Amino acid sequence: MAQGFERLVITGAKGMLGSSLVHSLKREEFEDSIFPFSKEELDITDGDSLKKVLNEIKPDVLVNCAAFTDVDACEEEYKRAFKINALGPRLLARFSNEINFKLIHISTDYIFDGKKKEPYKEDDIPCPINLYGRSKLEGERGVQNSKNYLIIRTAWLFGKGRNNFVRFIFEKLKTSGEIRVIKDQTGSPTYADDLAKAIIELIKRGVNGIINVVNDGYCSRLELARKVMGLMKTDAIIYEIPQEEMKRPAKRPTFTPLSLEKLKGLGINMRRWESAVESYVEELKKEA
Repeated sequence: MAQGFERLVITGAKGMLGSSLVHSLKREEFEDSIFPFSKEELDITDGDSLKKVLNEIKPDVLVNCAAFTDVDACEEEYKRAFKINALGPRLLARFSNEINFKLIHISTDYIFDGKKKEPYKEDDIPCPINLYGRSKLEGERGVQNSKNYLIIRTAWLFGKGRNNFVRFIFEKLKTSGEIRVIKDQTGSPTYADDLAKAIIELIKRGVNGIINVVNDGYCSRLELARKVMGLMKTDAIIYEIPQEEMKRPAKRPTFTPLSLEKLKGLGINMRRWESAVESYVEELKKEA
């Protein structure tokens, strides 16, 4: 296993990160070593079918990209949120020990309350303020039952194949001369393609524990929207609004940038978020 694995299972492989990870692995000529499953093909909350599939494949590594990520919907569908985000990872941890594979799990900045004044490090104490964050934190705790795990915390994901904040801004500015954007929420934008490449590197290096992986630097939602607007060369008007004015079911933490100190200490450097957004907007322009 010179590259860290011979058989690698990916759950949630049709999602934004999962599809980027599959694409990156194929580009590195690992196509014959990967077993990608969509959520329809493999339900991580169904212990019997999960165990059957994993026993047949006997993976060295499993990357869990399956999650219920609709933050507002989690407030209403909290049972579903905890089933997918907490029970599923707990089952994967159990089978990780039984079948002997490394479990890599994707978590979120939303496990924090956003009250810190500087980027969150891996050993900061979680304190989620919404049900999505609580369900993801329970998922982390479940994963830690595995004897061989890596929890990757990321944030503000954008990329191909589904709706995300950057795509939303891009599409809105194409059709409207004005847009409303929250001014009081700051975090770490992350391009799914860049995250996928970092995951592969972490697998190759055999890193364990908890690690933050986001694009370098951080910004507010407003700064991110202005960046997209500048790349589109539009003269649209952006209205700055406070979070409470949106009246959404789930409260969002106001400041959750993630520190890259640990990742950089491994010699793995993520490009700046501005550069990542430029790459993604170019992809969106080609689709248009």
